[in-house]
Amino acid sequence: MARVYGLAEPGRFTLNLGSGETSIGDVTADINRASRPSVVLDATRLPFRGASFDQVIFADVIEHIPEGKEVGALAEIRRVLRAGGRLVLSTPFDRPLYTWTDPARFFSGHRHYKVSQLERFNREAGLKTEQVFTAGGIFACIDNLFVMGTGASKRVGRGFLTRRVEREYEGSRAKGYTIFMVSTK
Repeated sequence: MARVYGLAEPGRFTLNLGSGETSIGDVTADINRASRPSVVLDATRLPFRGASFDQVIFADVIEHIPEGKEVGALAEIRRVLRAGGRLVLSTPFDRPLYTWTDPARFFSGHRHYKVSQLERFNREAGLKTEQVFTAGGIFACIDNLFVMGTGASKRVGRGFLTRRVEREYEGSRAKGYTIFMVSTK
């Protein structure tokens, strides 16, 4: 997550859409009331006026939106972005190793995407892709098993694993675990 927030430009009025428990952004928004966002909402129907934000962070959220609603959510993001506004998005990359070892894929329909799918979604929503790359690798994949695991698995010391994951995300790599995309209105 730190990598996606590093792509966000400081000083822009920012909506963090699907913020979870993070407080990054001027307005935090999530469907989950328990995460205590500024606004509880559905990403496919944003309750903001058009051209309200300079930037939207959409970190690891699109894969949780009902399948077939991705373009609608991106079109809503485009609507609330000001002219020249930026969308900073991240989502899991659709590679067999990563997809098949993601427990959420089996239990909740969690999806992984190809870069070409995201670029098509952007075009259909009226957004222009400015930058796209992947980062992360096998250690990010292993760490995901802990994140999605039971409470007991989350209590296991993960210091070594966390450091390895952070190193995997320091640069970009071909076919990394996560796709990062910056788009403009």
